[in-house]
Amino acid sequence: GRFSRGGSFIPEERACFLPLDFAVLADGKSVGGVEFVPGMDVERFGAEIGFWLKPLPGRGMMTAAVRQAVEWMFANTPVIRIFAAAYATNSASQRVLVKTGFRPVSYTHLRAHETSAH
Repeated sequence: GRFSRGGSFIPEERACFLPLDFAVLADGKSVGGVEFVPGMDVERFGAEIGFWLKPLPGRGMMTAAVRQAVEWMFANTPVIRIFAAAYATNSASQRVLVKTGFRPVSYTHLRAHETSAH
């Protein structure tokens, strides 16, 4: 499945604006998700992104979903910084983050990436 803003990519709002979940659909079925969790206090203009996808590797679905979700967040919320953490052994998630404009900012036992509004 391809992603577009009309139909295949659906924000599901919870009781408050953030956290915010986006469903990733293929052939009308949920196959993954992208979630944003808000920062608190001095980090209130930032959010952490997390994502998952059922095993459908190599189709670019998660890259497209993360790209669209990040664009939506910057355009529709006061968020100016989004960050993610990926395990050093999870090269697929690291590739998605790099392809969608995140840059590595630190390395520990996890690998962290971030992106900011332009």
